Amino acid sequence: MQQTVSGSEFVLQLNKIRRLVYLAPVELNSPAQRPHHFVFWAHQALGCEVVWVDPTPARLLRWSDWRRYKAKKTLPLRPSWARDAWLTNVRMKALPFEPFSVGRLANRWLQSGKFRLLSAMLSTKDCRLVIGRPSALALQLCHAATADQALYDVMDNTPAFNTGRAARWMQQIHHSLARSVGHIWCSASKLQAQLHLEHGREAVLVRNGSNLKPTLGKAAMTPPWVIGFVGTIASWFDWAWVIKVAASVPYAEVRLYGPMLTDFPHTLPSNVFCLPAVRHEDVAALMSHWHAGLIPFKVNNLTDSVDPVKYYEYRSVGLPVLSSRFGDMLRHSDDDGLWFLEDLPLPELPLRLGQWWSQAASVRVKIVSDWDENFNRGASVIGWI
Repeated sequence: MQQTVSGSEFVLQLNKIRRLVYLAPVELNSPAQRPHHFVFWAHQALGCEVVWVDPTPARLLRWSDWRRYKAKKTLPLRPSWARDAWLTNVRMKALPFEPFSVGRLANRWLQSGKFRLLSAMLSTKDCRLVIGRPSALALQLCHAATADQALYDVMDNTPAFNTGRAARWMQQIHHSLARSVGHIWCSASKLQAQLHLEHGREAVLVRNGSNLKPTLGKAAMTPPWVIGFVGTIASWFDWAWVIKVAASVPYAEVRLYGPMLTDFPHTLPSNVFCLPAVRHEDVAALMSHWHAGLIPFKVNNLTDSVDPVKYYEYRSVGLPVLSSRFGDMLRHSDDDGLWFLEDLPLPELPLRLGQWWSQAASVRVKIVSDWDENFNRGASVIGWI
């Protein structure tokens, strides 16, 4: 029997996305972040295959890069779906001299074979390009695709992570991408405002979220209490706040889980523990033993446009959050489970925690934004679903 196809079904078939080339800002084997959640959503919601391209160095090497390399080699952080048939992980050869023209020329030669393969994928109408970080490769592939195929997901003020020539190069590439792609997402209000101011582009605000479920059990408020942090520990990490919090509750354990990419104080309080990073699949079970989540970031140009995933994860499982006043955290100031460190009399912290955990579990949990809902909304705006 011959089947008929309605007009709307015909349009859906024409617009179907069968493959996604994703230029990731982090390697697949790293603590789960927005890129991992996005790629898994894309496969589930769009039914497409995904080619995850690990990032290449966009600046000269630093000592922290060696630490990052060691952490990746010793910790199996990649998500459980990383070896599924729908995902291909591509690693491009590159020298760490991209800010220099001779470095870009050398890398273009080193990457020519895989570049041709990726370009061939983008030559089909059912393939899309998503750029998670500015790079020379991103701009080359952007020119190989049509504007409507390309989405630039701006997650950070990337040039602020660099200095000197590298910062200028990243700014140049960022501006070029913003002018070239057909669609732009951003994760924070400040990034959205900057894109409008600098380029007149109306970026879609696609906020971060959480897929963790509430931990409804009541934590026992007996020592040791646990105040935890999970995530990358780098230059934006404010050790002074960690020390103050640890001193204010000496019978609590302050546990910091994550790759250590920066120097830490030689003398930390005895109740501060630096522990290895954990897979995202294990985060919920880990947090079920915590009494508060910690986000001790410095307030500077780098964190000014950050809306941390940690906030959403901590609150979705029912934890109160101890955070410094940076970036888009100020947007959440009406949340009674968010306690800014600058405003909190730290000697009162034990009392506040006791009061928090005496409440019913349903009161402690905040309904926060969901990854799938956020990505669905963003994809709908740009016509991808």
